[in-house]
Amino acid sequence: LGVQGGKDKVEQVLNGALAAGNPVSAIWIQDWVGRRMTNFGSQLWWRWLPDEKAYPNFRAWVASLRSRGIRVLGYVNPFLADEGPIFAEARARGYLVKDRLGQPYKIRTVGFPAYLIDLANESARAYLKGIIRQNMLQPGLAGYMADFGEWLPWDAQLADGERGAVWHNRYATEWARLNREAIREAGLEGEVVFFTRSGFTGSAAHSTLFWAGDQLVTFDEFDGLASAV
Repeated sequence: LGVQGGKDKVEQVLNGALAAGNPVSAIWIQDWVGRRMTNFGSQLWWRWLPDEKAYPNFRAWVASLRSRGIRVLGYVNPFLADEGPIFAEARARGYLVKDRLGQPYKIRTVGFPAYLIDLANESARAYLKGIIRQNMLQPGLAGYMADFGEWLPWDAQLADGERGAVWHNRYATEWARLNREAIREAGLEGEVVFFTRSGFTGSAAHSTLFWAGDQLVTFDEFDGLASAV
């Protein structure tokens, strides 16, 4: 059951579905990190921390749902929004993809700027895996969408000296690999599922599921319904 809007709203929808006889085994709450208003409307807050305002006592709530046989799925991507403690730490440690001038590459997304983690930097990879383990897996999430992976700018500079044009397709595979490693290193392989949207050669060795959505609502052969088929 895909639902969001905070703990009270989620429980209202969930209990209504159960009362109607729907055997819900899992809920997917993309907004576990909270939301903020932008010039494009309400958007997920890409900071990868549980939003205790929208979901009070998050860890205990996830555990209570699990005791009822209902798993909780979340959401993450390799971006960091332009504020918050994780972003500040990643920027200070040099873990962000850089532009041609050697500065963190500011990428304009839907409503706010964000920065990609440099997956060519082994320390940055370890840091991001730690965030996933500490803030997602340890609180009890049984899975999540590992979104994006396809937005690396071609003129970006990565830690291994390569340009974004060389790394662009590889980034999607490495993003899937990172998530599989995070689950394996937490001792949860086979218990936690994640689904990726982007992909390239080699992604199938790491992703546990693929998300075939987010096409345009047209019959365009490149990014419409035909491309899903």
